[in-house]
Amino acid sequence: MRKIVIICLLVVATLILVYKQSERKVLADMPMDTLMVFSQEGCPHCHHALAYIDEHIRPFYPDLKIEILDVNKDQKNRAKFFVLADSYQIPDDQLGTPLIVYGNKH
Repeated sequence: MRKIVIICLLVVATLILVYKQSERKVLADMPMDTLMVFSQEGCPHCHHALAYIDEHIRPFYPDLKIEILDVNKDQKNRAKFFVLADSYQIPDDQLGTPLIVYGNKH
């Protein structure tokens, strides 16, 4: 019985380490000069945020890189969304789309 507990603890520790390493890789790969907008199709708040960006941000900052990331259509975007939410300590009850990130600001 003791061996089973030790094996379970080792498996859990390994999973935590793998998650933390992948989280650090995702954060390290984040572009610091790009406005990232995590959205999803059919989200009215996302629609308004994207319209605002098109009307009030793009015209005044034409060189700004803007990346629209749909969290439903791409698993990598979804993973980035949750890693960023975790790194910014956004509570689950406040987590949703749109999530707009620029550099290390949200």
